[in-house]
Amino acid sequence: MREGDLSAETSPFALSAIDVRASQVELRTYVEALAERLERALPDRVTVERKREGLFKKGVQVAKITFQGERGLYELSLGKTGFVATRAKVVRGIAISSSQIPAQDWVAELGAELHAIAAETAGANSAILDFL
Repeated sequence: MREGDLSAETSPFALSAIDVRASQVELRTYVEALAERLERALPDRVTVERKREGLFKKGVQVAKITFQGERGLYELSLGKTGFVATRAKVVRGIAISSSQIPAQDWVAELGAELHAIAAETAGANSAILDFL
């Protein structure tokens, strides 16, 4: 097969563009699901900002998730080119340093924070039940 025989639909560039578009849709879906779960589970620790999809579209999408953990403030901002994950160290309610971190690290740290909160809550529930 010669190079000139490749159609636009089967060219490596076209296939890569399709993969990128599909992964962006999946990413937005996962971020929306994460935002909904965090809002339901920990409404006092989570802020979700949403924006309209476009000028004439009715749908809204998650623009930013902010989670206030024990160890820091975690933000996931979603833009047209992907997302930016940041972690800020907070002391007495003031962010003293902020850094962009890889998404995998952000998810792992958020998971650790959620696990710690769940363990603390389970311990408190157990103590109350023991008291009663």
